[in-house]
Amino acid sequence: MFVLFIFFGVVDLVFAAFDYSWIPRQLNYDNYSNVGFRFHSFAGEPRDAFVYLMFGASIYLLGNYWNTKIKVTRYGLILIIVLLVLTKSGSGVLGLFMSAGLIAIYGVLSGSRKMLLISILTVFILFLIIYALSLTPRLQLYVSVIQELYVVLDAGGTIPLHIQGQMPNIYPLWELYQNMRNWNPLPLLFGSGAGTSPIVNSNLGNYTDLSNPHSQVVRTLYEFGLIGLMLFIFAFVTPVRRLTMNVSNNKKRMFLFIIIFLISAFLAHRSLLLYIYLGLFIAVFSQKMAADNSKF
Repeated sequence: MFVLFIFFGVVDLVFAAFDYSWIPRQLNYDNYSNVGFRFHSFAGEPRDAFVYLMFGASIYLLGNYWNTKIKVTRYGLILIIVLLVLTKSGSGVLGLFMSAGLIAIYGVLSGSRKMLLISILTVFILFLIIYALSLTPRLQLYVSVIQELYVVLDAGGTIPLHIQGQMPNIYPLWELYQNMRNWNPLPLLFGSGAGTSPIVNSNLGNYTDLSNPHSQVVRTLYEFGLIGLMLFIFAFVTPVRRLTMNVSNNKKRMFLFIIIFLISAFLAHRSLLLYIYLGLFIAVFSQKMAADNSKF
């Protein structure tokens, strides 16, 4: 399924290069079906395709651990990286930024010089990918508008048209900033409570219905604070660290980086794929350990 997803997505890109939309973004909205020259395949939105590409690569590598006959080729991984860039996803850029930050923190806390050097190299490669994504006109437009957004919000002015769709992600952060400016750090540390992010969006954005943030990191940060965000990350990293204690350092590092990438992708854009991957990961390692123990 993953190979077919990539194949049809690449074919769609070829059509898009000639200004023809083959695979629509949404089947029930003709006016919004064309995404332009962006990889999305059957995932719908390009930002959904970004998460799915990461998930597919992760399952690809997990499958190789389960069965060595499943060969991992560098060309396949390079193709996935190129397609990640071609999604031109703003949430994808956010996910890569968070991945770089978490990997840098892990490299520093590991206490290993080799791990630190590998982390620095990985962060450097991630920033090259981020730079390639930032060169797209769509993302450059977002950057230019966001630079003016502080003045608009502070003055209570009209939100620029190009950024209105992203305001459910910005209003909760603006509220946190206002609390910090008033010397109230408690909401940033502990959050405002589950389900409060759509309420602040309704209050500040005058929406007629409740509007949740698209970005899970905004939702988690506003509702559960920095402490809740750290606990969420540890909830996924800890099982991976414990289950990989007896594997080689290269495998251990690979699986830790994979879960960091998936956590970051999830925090940038909500998806169930992070939970699915962790379930598969636990199942694979549990069966592997059971099989290894039966040999003795």
